[in-house]
Amino acid sequence: MIFIVSVLLVVAGGGGWLIYRGDPFGIFDRHLRGSATTPVPIFVGLTGVGVPMIRHGVVYRYLMLDLVLELVPGADEDEVSAGIERLRPVLTGAAQQISTTADRLGREPTLDEIKIGLADAANDWFRREIVADVLIQRTSNVAAQKIN
Repeated sequence: MIFIVSVLLVVAGGGGWLIYRGDPFGIFDRHLRGSATTPVPIFVGLTGVGVPMIRHGVVYRYLMLDLVLELVPGADEDEVSAGIERLRPVLTGAAQQISTTADRLGREPTLDEIKIGLADAANDWFRREIVADVLIQRTSNVAAQKIN
């Protein structure tokens, strides 16, 4: 009887020690450390990118976008930030092309088409894969003005 109680006390004490100690042998800690080494994504903001909405070859409104570029892990944030204003006309031209293509198909471009097209244009401009995704933070409509 004393032997059984002694064994139970040792097991209970050892189990309690394992619980309150955390992970004394590093069994679970390895998995936690592995996820901590995952690179943190880098984001660069860009406001006021205009996407012309075209109907029958005529711009009837602009979709103004506030974007955030998600960079691939290991990308140089300073390089992208320095070139962001020179990237704006490239993105505007890509948006024009996306909208023109959608108009030829008799519809407006979808936000997914715009996102993919802008990401491809940015990567072409940087001459390598640097933008993983384009995140649209805000949209607003601006009516096109008729010029006589």
